[in-house]
Amino acid sequence: MNRYIGDNKSISGIKIEGGAFYKAFTKGKILILDEINLASKEVLDCIGQALDNRVLSTELTGKPLKSHKMKKNFALIATQNPLKGSFINKRQNLGYAFFSRFQKVNCDKFSEDDLLEIAKGLVKKDKIQVDENILRNIVKFHMDWEKEKSKKSKKEKKDKERNIKKKRDDKK
Repeated sequence: MNRYIGDNKSISGIKIEGGAFYKAFTKGKILILDEINLASKEVLDCIGQALDNRVLSTELTGKPLKSHKMKKNFALIATQNPLKGSFINKRQNLGYAFFSRFQKVNCDKFSEDDLLEIAKGLVKKDKIQVDENILRNIVKFHMDWEKEKSKKSKKEKKDKERNIKKKRDDKK
């Protein structure tokens, strides 16, 4: 919510600056929190409490608790990925109570054409000269990799189900 930054004018050499959530909350801005389920439980609890009470409380060591009212037009957009993949052990299961504060929108996977348009837009934005065939090959590689990953995941799921069934049968 807040962070320490260097400050040449301070005796300690540091000061506390409001983070992205604090700034959006207190200034009535829109904030996008990408992959919110990678945040710590403490951060998620603080966000949940601020959304419920429409007040963000901050406390600094040796200073009294400060309350900051949520400004009009504050909006929070949060994204998350499923509880699988390479970050499976780091993702939080947010649960119904947390989700109930949001409107849920599911997005379909991007098509190959969608990804190609995104790639073209990115290289154009960054003023990079890349042959379109190279972009097509990169997108095709990504799509093939996703298919293989999906096949592997399905196979692992079937193997796990088979092992569970075998253990049950062995107990009988």
